Amino acid sequence: MTSLAAALSLGAISAAHAGPCALEDLQWMQGVWRADAGERQTEERWVAGPDHVLFGSSWTMVTGKPAFVESMMIAIYDAKPGLRLRHLARDLGHAMEDTDAPMLFNLASCDTAAAVFEGQGNKIGERITYQRTGDQLSFIGDFLREGKPFQVKVEFRRTAD
Repeated sequence: MTSLAAALSLGAISAAHAGPCALEDLQWMQGVWRADAGERQTEERWVAGPDHVLFGSSWTMVTGKPAFVESMMIAIYDAKPGLRLRHLARDLGHAMEDTDAPMLFNLASCDTAAAVFEGQGNKIGERITYQRTGDQLSFIGDFLREGKPFQVKVEFRRTAD
């Protein structure tokens, strides 16, 4: 089994949910989360808006300089909960992916402290998993780059509500 396949199967097991997931099931993501790993610092913020929509933003610094900024929203798209996101260049001068369409990941499963989003469109085969344990938030991104799997893991700690 490839490492991507193993990660995908583990993510599906750890975030299984008996019924359909709703936006209100994801409110546990709210807060300010920080990860410091050597030369890399990342902060991610999730705020609840009207109708349980979650608005997220993130920045990453590498060796003291901005690397990129991310804008995210978890809302209802085509009658299903999903995550839309865009990465922006460090100076906000341009989107790093398609300039006319954000990346879309549908909410595939969730429980009281975990959510798995599956890629749509040109992101099919990719997966994003968030899991919270107390004041820790884990992000696991199982992505494909030029057809090859790679994984991004970030372990955040809560710094504010």
